Amino acid sequence: MSDAPEGMIPVEEFAKLKGITASKAIDMVRDGFYVGRKVGNDWYVDISEPTNSASKPTRIKGSVVVSNGESANEVVVTDIQMSFIFMVIFMVKWVTVQ
Repeated sequence: MSDAPEGMIPVEEFAKLKGITASKAIDMVRDGFYVGRKVGNDWYVDISEPTNSASKPTRIKGSVVVSNGESANEVVVTDIQMSFIFMVIFMVKWVTVQ
């Protein structure tokens, strides 16, 4: 593995800090969730990402009603706690899928 660019950490180290796999971290860099880049054959993530408050997980509160009939099940979402940047990314992805 080559020397990390200034201000960057290897994706493997970042993945350990986040408790995810390196391939998942690379996918999240590609999707814009984290700031990072590929140098040669190695991936790196910005050193500020492990402590970035925007990377906190989204919390969703809700309830599920399961019926015994043949009608569709009902899901009621009562609260979503999501950082602004993740909400913007979610809405952009949602719009591009439709």
